[in-house]
Amino acid sequence: TATAGAVADIKAGEGAGNENISASTVTLVAATGIGDATAAGDIDTAATTLIASTGTGGIFLSETDGVALGATATTTSGNIVIVAGGAITTSGAISTGGGNGNIDISNTAGGITLDNPVTANGSGTVTLTAGGGSGTIDANAMISSASGAITLVADDGIDIGAGASTGNTTATAISIDADADAGDTIGTFTLSGGTVDTSSGDGGIVVTADDIDLQGAALIDAGAGDVTFTPSTDISVGVGAAATGDFNLTNIELTTNLESSGTVTIGLVGGTASVDFNPFDLSGENYILIVLHSAIILTADITAAAGDDIILGDILIGVEVGDDGIVTLTTSAGGNIVITGTVDSVSGQSNPLTLNANTGTISIAGDVGAMDAISTLSVTDSASTTFAGTLGAATVVLSDTTGAVTFSGAVTITSALTTAAQGYSVAFDDGGTVAGDTTFANTGGVSFGDDAADVMVFGGGLDTTAGATTAQGTVATTGAQLDIGALSLAGATTLASGGGDITIGAATGSSQFTVTAGAGNIMITSIGHAAAVVANTVVLMGSTVTGDVNVGAANADVGVLAVSGVPVTLTGFVGGDAGLGGVALINLLAGNGTFNGIDLTVGFGGGGNPDPGANATAPSAATVSLAVQVTRGAQIDVVPDIGSSAEALGTTPAQAAFLTDLTEGAAPIDVFGGDYSVVEIAEGAEVAYNGLAYIFEDFWQPFSDLESEQIQVGGCGEGQASVNGGCQNIE
Repeated sequence: TATAGAVADIKAGEGAGNENISASTVTLVAATGIGDATAAGDIDTAATTLIASTGTGGIFLSETDGVALGATATTTSGNIVIVAGGAITTSGAISTGGGNGNIDISNTAGGITLDNPVTANGSGTVTLTAGGGSGTIDANAMISSASGAITLVADDGIDIGAGASTGNTTATAISIDADADAGDTIGTFTLSGGTVDTSSGDGGIVVTADDIDLQGAALIDAGAGDVTFTPSTDISVGVGAAATGDFNLTNIELTTNLESSGTVTIGLVGGTASVDFNPFDLSGENYILIVLHSAIILTADITAAAGDDIILGDILIGVEVGDDGIVTLTTSAGGNIVITGTVDSVSGQSNPLTLNANTGTISIAGDVGAMDAISTLSVTDSASTTFAGTLGAATVVLSDTTGAVTFSGAVTITSALTTAAQGYSVAFDDGGTVAGDTTFANTGGVSFGDDAADVMVFGGGLDTTAGATTAQGTVATTGAQLDIGALSLAGATTLASGGGDITIGAATGSSQFTVTAGAGNIMITSIGHAAAVVANTVVLMGSTVTGDVNVGAANADVGVLAVSGVPVTLTGFVGGDAGLGGVALINLLAGNGTFNGIDLTVGFGGGGNPDPGANATAPSAATVSLAVQVTRGAQIDVVPDIGSSAEALGTTPAQAAFLTDLTEGAAPIDVFGGDYSVVEIAEGAEVAYNGLAYIFEDFWQPFSDLESEQIQVGGCGEGQASVNGGCQNIE
């Protein structure tokens, strides 16, 4: 006893056999400290029982072998550091009574059993370490700190028994490592009725072990803090009622034995071992669940608490062992479903997956079904759903979503795609293939492609008429009908049916537009009508082509309409819409070299009133409104729809013109039974196309009124035109 001073160590001759004190019971009392924190400053003892107390300063003891620690305390400040070479037990409380002193008790060759409280004052920390390859910690009494961290480390397991608790009163952390050596399969963290509690300060709790066993009324309570359960090695993880992993957390352990409104994380960072999910329901909980590992096997439904997210890495979908055989992930009240990795069926299988985020979002960062496809992928509901990678599934069912369902990567759907009559939209950004007849019943619209190289192929028919359609690239069917609603061209677009009929609503945009039906018919409501004109090239190839097509362009751009098929009937505007002007070139393609018998009906009027007076301002006198380019051998009937044949020839629209092939064998233009041909060739108006020369003409004057001397084509004499590199007389 040093009533006015300290108990200090004689530092010479340290080690076993040279202890400072050897006795059955050693009691050390000092006013200003017992031992010190220097390398050899602790008091070396060989005792059965140690009791120590000091007013100021710390307590530093080194016991040669096992020892029972009696009441040991500092009263004002200082640390307590006790190291033993054998089993440590307690027969009295251990505490720092003032200041912020730390408590550090370690056994280098065995276990620690606490039957009395261990308490650190203020921000003092508590650290208990049981090493030696077989050390355990058995706590049957309180381990606490007012606001400091608590750390429990053992090589072969930690058990906090009934009536014991570990915790603190303000925000800090509890770290438990029950398998510190990670060298064997022994290292379970057992909470046999005790508590681990940071709820009053919302501190985080981290448990590392070979396995977890939360028994009876045991409770881990982090308040608003986070909880992490980590396997000590890369072993399989089981989650749910009948979990089969090496590191298991049952449904009861994740609900009855666990409280948190923060995030609960299960798994090893970078772990590759499998994670097996069995049925569990977190709907009554308040935490966000994150499960790590690169091979998560889901064989159970996961239902998150209201407002909480489900966050998963790479997952494998197995056969659900619950009620319906379908793995279902469910969130509510704004909770999101987030999968940061890939989704596949278990190797060699094809299993279903249902996602239901209700008012939350669904996002999958990796590929779906790239290795082993999903049998049926269902989106029940969400605020929006995004598949960032590729998708492979037999069937995709999109029941409802408030916003958009977006497939950013290419899709491969081998059986069917089903949508519902709800207000969501669907976007395919990178093309793909879909088997079977596909009808987009959703009213929010559908978009195909975000690049001209994207190709979307439907094995059966395609119907998008329930909503608007946006397209870029190629949208095709394999010989089946293609029905497109109102169409917006986001870029160069091709519609192809492989022989099926194609029906298109009002199509608008400023990009090249190609429609190929093969032996099928093309039916168009309108293309480029009103202000949104198609200012590039429109190519229509089918058995019959009907519709209202406007390829005229504002400004000086040229709109080109290329038509292949028999017969062709185009009504409404062909050429500049009212007031727009521009040049419209109709190019009749020869196809396989024959184009005889083609009927081309061209209407100039608009809005149901084709009277020439209604179109008197368009085109203007300085603008060519319409031109026809004819391939050798084609027979053309052009009928300007101006009301009746009684109209005086030469009535406006003034300076409207055709561009005709002067090649031998081309039939003259026949308007109301009268022959009209070329007059007054404007300077620079000659056009070369496929090696043939074409010129503009004013078709409103009768051919009989013309003199051949009026006709000149660059490089040829009066009354001649350039044909195939030579000059021919115009009769």
